[in-house]
Amino acid sequence: SKYNDYVGAVTKLLSALELSSSLMLLELLISVMCREARHVMEDDIQTSLSRFIKGMGADRQKPALDIPYGIFRREGSFPNEIRHSALERVCLPMLRLVYPTALTEFFTDHIKEIMDIIGAPQTKAGEASLKTQLTNKLCCFELVETMYSRLPKEDVNYPTSRIVRAYKGGEVKAGNEMTTAITKFGHAAKSEDLRGETVLLDLRREFHCAAYNALIAIISCTQTDMKFYTAFLFQENTAKGQFLL
Repeated sequence: SKYNDYVGAVTKLLSALELSSSLMLLELLISVMCREARHVMEDDIQTSLSRFIKGMGADRQKPALDIPYGIFRREGSFPNEIRHSALERVCLPMLRLVYPTALTEFFTDHIKEIMDIIGAPQTKAGEASLKTQLTNKLCCFELVETMYSRLPKEDVNYPTSRIVRAYKGGEVKAGNEMTTAITKFGHAAKSEDLRGETVLLDLRREFHCAAYNALIAIISCTQTDMKFYTAFLFQENTAKGQFLL
């Protein structure tokens, strides 16, 4: 049957991917799996992606991470759903498995554009543009969450941090500049007042959740004082329409 033929073909693709560590086959696999919200062989694909990335040396992991990230960044070439899928179902799982050196390399290379996306003012150019922007922002908050979850404080919140230096584009004084900026953007995002709004409510809620999850990772990584947990994670202001989620 066609179904068995399809499963057989995907199984061969996965086997070839693991044996060859080919980035071209990784791109092909992403194009196959991301056409559907959940692929019929999703679990097999995730297992194979895990073996694929863990079987590489640290120097080869960064180029592999750039494949799904590159698809996410190509707004004009792929629909939002495909870009979101490539980031969430391929890039993030691999980021959680790579060596810390590859993780640092990835974020050193991309933190500037990630921060530019997170910090951009909300577009007024209509629903289609807003959908694209919300997709970009929530994906970038998911990337930030992974960065702060996996890396130690020294790598994200110190003057010697390569990632902070890349974000600042040069000399770093305090070391907490990136953390302060992301915390500000994340707090503003999760506190957005949606009362009376009717457009893209589900996507906006997903965006708020991504920002909140990023804040949890940031505060957990960088703070020990309870006041930060209270102010950024557990405090509501119903008068301003600022709810926890």
